[in-house]
Amino acid sequence: MTPVNAKHYLHDDIIRKLTELKLAELSDYVDELCADPECVNLDFIGKFEVITNRLYQNRINELIKNLLKNATLREPQASIAGLYYEAERLLSRELMIELGTCDFMRSQTNIIIEGPTGAGKTYIACAIAKAAVGKCYRVKYIRLPDLQQELEDCYHYNRSLKNLKQKYI
Repeated sequence: MTPVNAKHYLHDDIIRKLTELKLAELSDYVDELCADPECVNLDFIGKFEVITNRLYQNRINELIKNLLKNATLREPQASIAGLYYEAERLLSRELMIELGTCDFMRSQTNIIIEGPTGAGKTYIACAIAKAAVGKCYRVKYIRLPDLQQELEDCYHYNRSLKNLKQKYI
C-alpha cells in the first residue's frame, strides 16, 4: 500500500474512475511502480504487464482466501505435502499427488476415502479440498451426520429439498 504522504502519479479523476470500475488498488500499484527505481527503464507494455500481473495475482489470492473460508474445512492446515506415508497406512504417495492435481474433478469422478477411526481420512479429505481451492474450485466440507440432519430438517420443517441440493451443487 502507498504511504499516506506518498506522491500520487495519477490524477484524482483517474483514481475516481478506477474506484468506480472497482480497480482502486490499481492506482496504488501505479504509484509503487513509478517510485521503484528498477522499473524506470521499462516501456509502457512492460509497466502494464507488471501492474496487470500484480492485480491478477492479488485477485486470485483474495479468491482463494474466500474459497478457503467458505469451505469450512475441519483441518484447514491440511496439505498433500504434509501427509505421512508410513507402510502400515497403505497410502500411495503417487495417488495422493495425482488427487492433488484435481484431475478427478475435471472428469467428474468421485472419490471415497475409507479406513478405521483415526486413520487420517478427514486430514486427507481436507488436503485434497485445499488443493482444489488452490486451483480455484469451490469446495465444502461437511460431515455425513450433518448432511443427514440438513435433509431431515428439510422434511421436518417442510423446506425445499431443491434448495438444499442447489446449495451443494
